[in-house]
Amino acid sequence: MKLMSLRGPFLSSLLNRRMVTILAILALYFTGMGMVVGSDGSTGHTQVRKFINNYCSDCHGVDAQEGERDFAAFKLPLTTIDQLISADEIIDQLTLNLMPPSDATQPAKRERLDALKHLRSGIVDARQRFDSTGGRTVMRRLSNREYENTLAVLFNRRVDTLGLTS
Repeated sequence: MKLMSLRGPFLSSLLNRRMVTILAILALYFTGMGMVVGSDGSTGHTQVRKFINNYCSDCHGVDAQEGERDFAAFKLPLTTIDQLISADEIIDQLTLNLMPPSDATQPAKRERLDALKHLRSGIVDARQRFDSTGGRTVMRRLSNREYENTLAVLFNRRVDTLGLTS
């Protein structure tokens, strides 16, 4: 007990630092997952799905595929390049207010902006996943200059490589 009282301030500051660190890690984890929760408690993925079902699927669903667009299977997170292209096209049409057409039911401005925000977030996440090497080293061929410099560093002298690569 005496030992605990001597280290009380140290332990409490250490626990406070740990607690702050844990809370910061949790906050970063949940914001990084793209799971933004809407005012109705739904995530961004379900908000986009509802938006497409409400405003797009009448013309671009299973039954009708106007403009050769079928968004029936579209969902977040984006897993293919085709879905990424579709998401880009959806964003373009929504941003320009070209879709839904003027004779169809129009979404509220907030609803349109939320869908755009979640789609953009989905595109950023997908591009990061697609561009990632998964922590692996990507092998490539050295240019002639890189090859000569590597040999010069290894053997401590310049090597003429013109005759080596015939």
